[in-house]
Amino acid sequence: MTKEKSNFWKIFWPSLTANFLGLIIGTLILFVFVIALIVGLSSSDDDLNIVKEDTVLHLTLEGGVQEKTNFDLNPLNMSLSGQTGLSDLLYGFDKAKADDRIKGIFIEIKNTNFGYATARAIRNAINDFEKSGKFVVAYNSGEYISQKAFYITSAVNENYAFPTSMMQFTGLGAELSFYKNSLDKLNVEVEVIRGSNNDFKSAVEPYFRTNMSDSSRHQIETYMKGMWNEICSEIAKDTKQSTKELNLIADSLLIRRAEDAVKYKLIKDTKYKDEIISLIAKKSNIEDKNDINFYSFERYSKNEFKDEQILIQEEEPNIAVILAEGQVTTDGDGLSSK
Repeated sequence: MTKEKSNFWKIFWPSLTANFLGLIIGTLILFVFVIALIVGLSSSDDDLNIVKEDTVLHLTLEGGVQEKTNFDLNPLNMSLSGQTGLSDLLYGFDKAKADDRIKGIFIEIKNTNFGYATARAIRNAINDFEKSGKFVVAYNSGEYISQKAFYITSAVNENYAFPTSMMQFTGLGAELSFYKNSLDKLNVEVEVIRGSNNDFKSAVEPYFRTNMSDSSRHQIETYMKGMWNEICSEIAKDTKQSTKELNLIADSLLIRRAEDAVKYKLIKDTKYKDEIISLIAKKSNIEDKNDINFYSFERYSKNEFKDEQILIQEEEPNIAVILAEGQVTTDGDGLSSK
């Protein structure tokens, strides 16, 4: 009996000690690995944040543009996905025009998914940047050039497009859906409470009418004509066309492809992307296009904004601007009072 106990402890203590030492060594190795990874990523990020002399900022406009920058972690592939906000983009244009390291901006626009107010803000920023004397080259690189995309890039003196792109320039239009007939078939009755002098509050009309009221039609036509007149005036100013000519082009559907836009002098020329890169190299006084110092416009905007905030942290703030986006509610998600 005593002999068995002696054998057990001879095995137990060495095994326990070995496991304990293995755990300590494994923990130390993991700790060193994590520290090395953090330092490596930090060093890599610092290298990416260095803006060299004669840098050309590359701005890609694709998809939506929100009011503020938003990035979310995708738990499936552990990657960050999101969008650069309009405020950051506008800040980037403003800082770049006075930054001696920035030679110019290359804007590449594809499928856009944002409103005309956002498009106009970006367009105004482009016009303001060009006053600095630095170059801006815009390239409509997708197979389809929307009217909104052209509205933005028309602000640029050198506006190019992919040779085989389809293009839309037809003016503004609106479509409304009416549900009364469908609701009648479902025997659903809608009760609308609206004042006698609220003819222009037409949001509820689709539920009890089968067509637009005169008041609704009048207000929609009024604000759309106002928008279109502003759009035409701005495009006409930058393309050296008259608003009469632009309206004639839109009404007659004279532009269907990028080549048509070149014909009517709305786009400077059609080129492939490698030709655009060669053009930028020439503007930057660089012989080899592979030597162009391209830098992400989105990264530049965020970094400049971050540095600016660090510099003013010690100053006493006077005005706070809160960017809010979403549905106005009394509780829950959206813009809530709670």
